Amino acid sequence: MNSQYVLFCAPYRFDSSFNNYMSKEKVEKELFSAVLPGVNMLTRKFVLHGIKMNFGIEDKNSLLAEVSSLQNGDYHAYEDLEDFTDQLDEEQRSLADKLIAMTKGRLIQGFDDCRIIDVITKAYAGKLINDNDFNEIFFAQAKRIENDYDSWEQYLASCVLGKIVQMCDEAPTIVTKEEYIHDIYSYCVIPTNVFEFSTFWNNDLSNLADILTEILQIENDTTTTLDNVPSNELIQSFEQYYNNNILDKEKYSYLYEMASYVLWMPIVENNLVWMITPQKENEQSLLLPAEFLTLESAHDFWFKHSELGEIADHNVFAIFEGFVGIKAIFAEDGIYTFKKKLFGKKTVEHIRYQDAEFSCILGFMSGIKLSLNSKSIFEVMDPNFEMLGMPNKSIGKMENAELKSFANNWTPKLEKVFNDIPKRIEEFKKLKK
Repeated sequence: MNSQYVLFCAPYRFDSSFNNYMSKEKVEKELFSAVLPGVNMLTRKFVLHGIKMNFGIEDKNSLLAEVSSLQNGDYHAYEDLEDFTDQLDEEQRSLADKLIAMTKGRLIQGFDDCRIIDVITKAYAGKLINDNDFNEIFFAQAKRIENDYDSWEQYLASCVLGKIVQMCDEAPTIVTKEEYIHDIYSYCVIPTNVFEFSTFWNNDLSNLADILTEILQIENDTTTTLDNVPSNELIQSFEQYYNNNILDKEKYSYLYEMASYVLWMPIVENNLVWMITPQKENEQSLLLPAEFLTLESAHDFWFKHSELGEIADHNVFAIFEGFVGIKAIFAEDGIYTFKKKLFGKKTVEHIRYQDAEFSCILGFMSGIKLSLNSKSIFEVMDPNFEMLGMPNKSIGKMENAELKSFANNWTPKLEKVFNDIPKRIEEFKKLKK
């Protein structure tokens, strides 16, 4: 069951993969689903263990009791926040006052409301309640929460304030204050504002980001928000294989940063993600080292990377896959392609970026096609026009002149991103020195 109200417990669901561009489908899968991603027969027991240890929830009755306790504020360490703020130094008091003002009188209620939605969804995922029970309990609380606030900034500020003044012993099942607040900060600065996908409340988080930057003493640099380690989902996608070396964790950070700086960020900044995103995720043939596009494409990147032999030593940051094999491999020192000779033997060809020329076409039948020195390396038959706010299959309804004008506006931008790769690689290498 999906609902935008599940976003109320988003602080408990942040994942490092969110640092990349997120499609509407990914947001809905990760943050709208009442059942947490990855919950199955094997992992359900861990969810149940967590809500039992933290709240004593074991069935519907204990769930209702805890929801009532949270709603009534039974776990508040301070009835009067001044008792807390009086203990702070001048600088800390100033930040606390800013945060308190941002809650517009809701003070620490947001933290309780966040936990209410979290435990309801986890009880549902753990099958402690059925569909009817979930709908009754969940939507009653969700509607109340919607009516109690007027912006995501107010709600999340209240969540942060509540976590700051929470007093409880550390435990493996309890998220630390630092992690909880940092994850809310991350939601404020990641490329995709996930709260834009809700239909209620203002979603501008810039002022909250400024306050949390001071609280966490984070420099205002988006690179500091990038957690350059493989996501849990990516790691788990390889657990079925006996070879645990498919995902090269030592190279991951460098290749992640290179792919992001050299290729992904220029694509995002020029609003070109739709041009490389097929309507069907399983048709994605651009493989990158992290979930910039999909989990599957990142998984396939490392699977292919493990089979590249000596080429993998050249810092491969993108692989273009065709129907019958790899079409091109982008590495720090150039592009590697495979040429099939007589009797079927393949040889590796190396092309310097200075000798590479990229061209792009967009047509009625061909969709989007990217070519390297006039040879196609990447095709998207059905681009995801919804990312532009247009209906899919849009080009099929365009007149010739309209399509030509549309293509002339977009294809040179994608060509420039790829033709600028050698310049951006040099910039990246200087940054890493």
